[in-house]
Amino acid sequence: MYLEIALLVILILPLPIMAGVIKDGGRPFKTVAYGAVAAAAGVLAIFVAAYFAGHNISEYLDKAIANAVDMVQQSPQAMDTLGLGDLSAKEAEQTLTQMYSSVISFMPSAFLILAAAVSYIEYNILVRIKFRGKDRIKPFAYMRDFSLRPNDVIGWFLIYLVSYLLKAMDIGAAASLVLNINALVQAIVSLQGISLIFVFFYVRRINRIVPFIASAILWMMPLGRTVLFVLGVMDLLMNMRGRMNKETEKRS
Repeated sequence: MYLEIALLVILILPLPIMAGVIKDGGRPFKTVAYGAVAAAAGVLAIFVAAYFAGHNISEYLDKAIANAVDMVQQSPQAMDTLGLGDLSAKEAEQTLTQMYSSVISFMPSAFLILAAAVSYIEYNILVRIKFRGKDRIKPFAYMRDFSLRPNDVIGWFLIYLVSYLLKAMDIGAAASLVLNINALVQAIVSLQGISLIFVFFYVRRINRIVPFIASAILWMMPLGRTVLFVLGVMDLLMNMRGRMNKETEKRS
């Protein structure tokens, strides 16, 4: 029940928030960030309210994991696909429980990443439909325009450092915090890499659908995500998109 409500919040809450920011003339990706943060805050508020209402979220998640494990174990085809067909029932249950528990531990970062993706899509829909024909044209959030600013990089580095210090000091749920911070940093830097791919194809005037396909294929593969991360790091360190744009200006 709570997961369904959280998904509804992620779908609905960014819309009014971003509409207000757009009216105030907010930059495209700043507007998307406001929508994503608002959605994440809404999801957090739901789980906090559930906690104070006496609903144990941990028990709810444990039941969800148990149900998921039971469904997989009842499907021989699913067990074979996961490579668990040769294990005993107890071993398979333990392995599946560990797998699902690992997935659950990434829920905070997964919610935030999902909120950002939904906000990005909804922003471009808002600009096209709600603000179409207005006196002041609202720009689309083109993927090639996304880039981390120096302050953003410093901020994420400090968050990353603090989370590892907390883990080293063995404070509370620091291990889970590090996992989620690490997932967010990897996603954001990989997004920088995706943006670089869009810049590359844009300056060479190649069909706009090609970078979408290339980025999607890379994102779906572990090695591909590593490539995107490396591209993002290289762009941040060497300003590769700036060099591409300069070469284009020289040719024109």
